[in-house]
This record gives sequence, structure tokens and C-alpha cells, in this order.
Amino acid sequence: MWRAIRIVLIVILVLVVIVALLPFVIPVDAYRSRIEQIATNATGHALTIKGDLRLTVFPSLGIQADNVTLANVEGGKHPSLASMNGLRVSVKLLPLLSGNLQVSKVVLNRPVIHLEVDKAGNHNWTVTPKESATAETGQSGSLGNVQNTRFDGVTISGGEITYYDARSGTNEAISDIDMDIAITSFDKPVTLDGQMTLRKEHFSVAAKIASPDAFLKNQTTPVDLSLTSDLVQASFKGQLNGPGAMQGKLKFDTPSLRKLASWASHPITLAGGLQTMSLQGTLNAKGDTYAFSALKLVLDGMTLTGDLSVNIAQDIPRVNGALAIDDLNLNTYIASTGSTGGKNSAAPPPAPAQTGWSTKPIDLSVFRLLNGHLNLGVKSLEVMSLKIGRSVIDATLNNGVLSANLSPITLYGGLGTAKLTVNARGSVPSLHNALQFNNLQIKPFLTDTMGVDRLEGTGQFTLDVSSTGSSPKAIMDALSGKGGVTFKDGKIRGVDLGAVARTIQTALSGAATADNASTDFTEMGGTFTIARGVMTNKDFHLLNPFLRISGAGTVDLGARTVNFVVKPKLVATAQGQGGKQDLAGIGIPFNITGPWSNLSYSPDLSGVAQGIMKSLQGGGISAKGLLDGFLGKGSAEPQGAKPDEKEKPKREKPNPADLIKGLFGGH
Repeated sequence: MWRAIRIVLIVILVLVVIVALLPFVIPVDAYRSRIEQIATNATGHALTIKGDLRLTVFPSLGIQADNVTLANVEGGKHPSLASMNGLRVSVKLLPLLSGNLQVSKVVLNRPVIHLEVDKAGNHNWTVTPKESATAETGQSGSLGNVQNTRFDGVTISGGEITYYDARSGTNEAISDIDMDIAITSFDKPVTLDGQMTLRKEHFSVAAKIASPDAFLKNQTTPVDLSLTSDLVQASFKGQLNGPGAMQGKLKFDTPSLRKLASWASHPITLAGGLQTMSLQGTLNAKGDTYAFSALKLVLDGMTLTGDLSVNIAQDIPRVNGALAIDDLNLNTYIASTGSTGGKNSAAPPPAPAQTGWSTKPIDLSVFRLLNGHLNLGVKSLEVMSLKIGRSVIDATLNNGVLSANLSPITLYGGLGTAKLTVNARGSVPSLHNALQFNNLQIKPFLTDTMGVDRLEGTGQFTLDVSSTGSSPKAIMDALSGKGGVTFKDGKIRGVDLGAVARTIQTALSGAATADNASTDFTEMGGTFTIARGVMTNKDFHLLNPFLRISGAGTVDLGARTVNFVVKPKLVATAQGQGGKQDLAGIGIPFNITGPWSNLSYSPDLSGVAQGIMKSLQGGGISAKGLLDGFLGKGSAEPQGAKPDEKEKPKREKPNPADLIKGLFGGH
């Protein structure tokens, strides 16, 4: 028994001695040129071992090579494709004693790999084995074919990868690479797990590639990738189809698209928005084009679905696609200077009438971030103070110029079409807008767009305007164009135009312009032109069963003021909508002036006499009865007059025009 134990101990001792003496017994340096030659033939890149080449015993039997370089392609920016401080290859002992190399594990200490793409699009990492190596290495002393070598794994410690693209001048560097790569052979699946640093951002990386050999030969191979950091969480499961080509399921999340863009050296200058983003769909990438199908994108609380493609070959990415959006709030991105940003950042609504339009600059730099063409189905859209309902938008964006057709478009209960062009290419934006709507609800429309809440009704609206300016105030001051409105079954709040028309006393007393006063109408409208922010109307009309109003004047859109002359006629007919606008009746012209938040109503003295004369001529109203009405008398006969006093000489019949002139101090 003890004899057997002694024999085992002796054998173990001999083996220990042999292992300890191996570095001195085996002439490892004799393998230097053969290792270099086989690696060169296997990769197509010259391998050079400039430092020591020695046999190691601990932590495993193997070969340690110091200061190793792998040459770059001819004309490359860097002299080497790869270099490392040390390369340790753990090998199996018995095959090595017989002259063959079977690798169990490879450790790369501080490797630096330089990946390059030249101006013609050729890259330097292609592996091109030389066929002449087979005959040479297949003879005695062969170290075997590296492509058929089996591994237990590869470990990278403190590595670095640089990337240079001569076509775009792009330079990137990945540092602090610590990776464990489980690989058995080049034609078997390989897994990767580790970490790295890119632009000061720390990432955890996991990957599984079905066939490294197919990947190195630019052939199709299944792949499963994931990338995680505080800035982004991304995963891709599909297949690689060669350089820059892949197809599969992509999932991408970031807590701040704005921070991600800044990290990627594409800072966003918009004042608000572009924060939380989640994207998932099928990715088909080839070269500089990334196509997404079955896409679902959630950005700043808005959800987009559909198909989208992005081409990043140029400085400005080009985006094309067809998307459906639930609620699109452009105010999040077209924000006034000084906004704090975020999901709820929005351009303020029109300023109250007493303070005027905002003079804060509008940031339209979002129109210069992308080029392309999109077809958008929108559930709701908000831009500035305008709220648009379900619509279809066909938009083209080219170098800062947006051309959008909205058809159909739902706007405040109405349905119509609109064409919008915004040129944000220069320092001062310009715009053109042409739209037409039916069944438009006038009160919410005017409240949101102009701050006017006195008008109610439903009807038709057309507008064709252009302007330039970098703020709401500048745009309104420069507005030019034309349009027309016809509203039915509505109301003007804050004034009873019928009361104003009946007596001058009522108009002057203010009873007809109280907050609870109103004017109902069955039809109201007119056409207008706009020049340098001033709207001119010459055919305004308002009809209700007992009142006909015509008018003309101007509305200064920039100053938010009104200067209008209204000519009402009280009529004894119940005709309303569609009634004649020239019916006889009393007509007392009056002015509507002032800021549209606090309008003033006063008689048009220059037109009173002329209006009364026309009323007298057309309506058969006597001058006597008219004067009695103004003076508050019920009859022209003196009270208590006797019958025989009627025989006294009659006074000369007064001239109606003179009476009116005298009433208002005329001559």
C-alpha cells in the first residue's frame, strides 16, 4: 500500500519538476517565426512579436508574447490594425510536445484595435487567409490551421477600439474594454459579456453571434445584442448580413433624447421637448439607411406608429415614412426663447388684448434638423394657440422649408383643407397659409387664435395669407392676404346693436353695451383683404328678423384694434337669413372703435343726417314722429289743446335733415 502511494508521489513530483523545467527545456523562441507566419497567413495581416516569447506555467501552461502587432492594410491611417502589450495563449501540453498547437484560452492585455474605412468605402478588418499557408503548415512542425483551432475563450483586459471613416471624417474611440468571450471555434456560437466606455459614458455589453466565421467573411449570421447605460437601453435580435447590414427586432429607450443627442455630438438647440423616448419595431439597416417597420415610438408622451426610414449619409438626416400620431403638440418644440423645456413646455397662447402679441422670438430650428417626407394621420394637433382635430398631414421638409397639405382637417367642429408653407431657412422665418372650412365654430376659433371671445356662430371661413417675422407680433404686423366669412345662427356678446340702432340716447348711455347685452343673428359675414397687418372690409352684413346691419372698416391685427362704421336698419319684417339687406327702416350709423377687448360705440355724426334721410325716403316715417321719438314725446299735439285752436295759422313744416343737424349741433 505504502509502496503504491510512494510511486504516485514520485510520479507527481516528476511531473511538477518537468512542468517547472519546461520553460528551460522547450525552445519556445524557436516558434516565433512560425507563429508569426501562421498568423499572417490566417488573417492576411502581418503579425510581429517584438518582445519576449516565453512559455508560462502559471496560471496555466501556455505561451506569452509581449509587444505584439498586427499590420494594417496598405495606405491605412495607423501602421497597425491591432497592437497589444501582451498576448498569452494557454495551450494543451501533449499536442505542444508533439509540435502541434491547440489553444484553450487567449488573453489580450491592453489591446488597441484601429478600424478604418477609406474614401472608397473599403474597410481594413477583412480577414483574407492565404492558401499558400496550407501546404507549408501541413508538414512536420505544423502548428495547425488557426481557423480550425478550438478555444475555451478569449479575455480582453483594458482594451481600446478606434474607428475612422475617411468618407465623413468620423473619429470614434471605445476605451476601458473588459470582455469575456466564450468561443470554442470560429464556426460555433460565441457569447460576449463585458463593459466599455464611449465618450465618457459607461456601457454594459452582452452579445451572442451564431457564427464568428460567417461574420468575419461578411456572411449572414444570427445575432443577439444588448447595450445598457444610464443614458440608453437598447437591444437587437436578428441577423447580421455583412458590413453595416442587419435585420431584426429593435428596442431602444432613453430617459432623455436631448441628452443622448448631445452625447452623440448632435446637440439640440430647441428650447423644449425631446426628453423620454421609447422605440420598438423591426429594423432593416443597410449602409447609411435604417428602415423601421411596425414601428411604435413614444416621445414626450406622444405615440407614433407606422413605417419610417432614416438616411444619415448627409449632415442632415433624411426621414421618410407614414405614421399615425395620437396627440401632437408642436408647441413642445416650437417654443419661445426662454422656455424651460420638458413635456409640458409650450408656446404661450396669444397675449391678452391689453398687452398685445408676444414679442418673444419663435424658435423654428426644428425645421432645420431633418429633411424628408412624411404622411401623418393625426388625432389632434396643437400649434401656438391653434387646436386642430383629426387630420391627415402630407408634409415635406427640405433644408428648413416645410410644405404641408392638410386634407381633410378638422378644426373647431369644422371640416376643410389647408396648405401651409414655413420657410425657416433664413434668419427671419416666412409663412404662407391657405385654408377653407365649413361648419367652423367661431367662438373657440377666435378665442384661441386672436383672443376674441365675443362672437358665436357656425359657418364658412376662407383665408389665404402670407407673412414674415420672428415673433407673433412681427408676424401679425406683416400679415397680408385675403379671406371671407359667413356665419349663421350666432350671437355677438357685449353689445345690443338693435338697441344702438333704435336711439342715439341708448347708444350714448351704454345700456346697449353692457356685459349682459347681446345681438343675435341668423347670418353674418363679409370678405376682407389684409395688408401689412391691417384687415379691410367693405361688405360686412348682419341679418336677424328685425335688424339689418351693413358695415365697413379696418381691423389692425398687429395693434389689435378696430375702426369700423356700422349702418343698422330696423325693419318690420321677420325675414332673417337670406333676407334683403336694403330694406327700409330707421338707420343711425355708428362707429365701433378701440381695442377689441374693450370696444367703444359712438354715433357717426357725419352720417346721421344722411342715414335718417334715406330712412325717411324709403320707409314712410314722418319727420314729426321721428322728432317725437328723439325727444321722448308720445304726440306732436300740445297737451290740453282745444278744438278751435286748430284753426290757427299752421307753422312751416320742418325739414327732417335740419332737425337732425340741429339735434346734434349741426348747421
